[in-house]
Amino acid sequence: MPCPTAWGGGIGLLARRYGYAADQVRRLELVTADGRLREVTAEFEPDLFWALRGGGGNFGVVTGMEIALVPVPRLYGGGLYFDAGPAILDGWLRWTASVPEEMTSAILLIPFPDIPEVPDPLRGRLVAHIQLAYAGDSDAGETVIAPLRDLGTCLVDTVRDMAFAESAAVFDDPSDPHSYQGTNIFLREGTGTTETILAQTGSELPLIIGLRHLGGALSRPPQEPSAVGHRDARYLLSVLSPADGLDPDLLGTAHNGVLDAIQPWTTGGFSLNFQFGPADPTRIPAGYAPGDYQRLLDLKKQVAPIFLFRGGNTIPATALGND
Repeated sequence: MPCPTAWGGGIGLLARRYGYAADQVRRLELVTADGRLREVTAEFEPDLFWALRGGGGNFGVVTGMEIALVPVPRLYGGGLYFDAGPAILDGWLRWTASVPEEMTSAILLIPFPDIPEVPDPLRGRLVAHIQLAYAGDSDAGETVIAPLRDLGTCLVDTVRDMAFAESAAVFDDPSDPHSYQGTNIFLREGTGTTETILAQTGSELPLIIGLRHLGGALSRPPQEPSAVGHRDARYLLSVLSPADGLDPDLLGTAHNGVLDAIQPWTTGGFSLNFQFGPADPTRIPAGYAPGDYQRLLDLKKQVAPIFLFRGGNTIPATALGND
C-alpha cells in the first residue's frame, strides 16, 4: 500500500545493502542562479558536491548526473499482510535486529475501509503490511523471511522471486493518483514502542503509520561526505493520510499527536524525503545533522542569494535575510 516518496526519493528497496541513492552519485551538472553551468564533483566544486547530495533543490537546476550502478537483476520480495496486533509489530521489530544487510523492509499499519474496492481478505481490517525486498537469491531470501510467516495467520502473501523491473509490486501502491498529507520522525530504537504505536491507530481519521528499517549501508558515511544526515537512526516512523476531502489542520494535529507519543524513542531528527504538505520552516534544520544546516545556508547565500530556487526542501527566504 502507500509507500510515499517525496523530495529526495524516499528509501529504496536496496537501501540497507547499497545505501542512499545520493551515495552513488559521482558527478553532476548544475546551472546556478548566475546562469553558469558548473561541473560538480568531489574534486571540482567539492562544497556543492557535498550539498547537492542530500541538500534538496536549494542551489540550482541539475541538468545532468553520473551515478554508479549496482548489479541486482532480481529480487526476492513482496508483501505479507496480517491482522495488526502486538505480536506482528513486536515480532517484526525483533526480526529486524538480526537480518542481513541484503534485506530491506518496512511495516505499515493500514486501516482499510469496508468498501468493495478493497480485496476481501483486507476489507474493514486494521492490517499490518510487511514490505520485503531481499537482494539475493530466492532460497536465501526465504530463509530470512521464514520467521515472519510464524507470527500469525497471513491474510495475503505476495512474496516471490521477481525481476528488478517488477519491484514496485513490493509496495503495492494504488494505481490511481491520490493526495496525501504526512510527516515523520527518526527513532533511535524500536524496542518498547509497540504499545504506543498501536494506540495511535484508533483515530477516527485514516492514519497509516509506517516503520522503515534503517541501518546497514544507510548507517555508513559514503566515500565522499554528503549532506544526508541522521545515519545513526535505526528506524523511520511515518504517519500518512489520504487528504482528499479532509481538513488539513485536523490531519496535522493528528499526525503531530503520533509524533508526540513516540517522542521518548526519537533522535530528534526527521526525514525531509517523507514530508507531505507544507513543511514547518522552523523544523527544516532538524532534517540535517547538527551544523550541516548552517553550512547549507552559508553555501546558498553564496550561489543562490536571491531565493530563485524554491523546489524541494527549501531553505526559507527569511533564513537568507529576504522577506
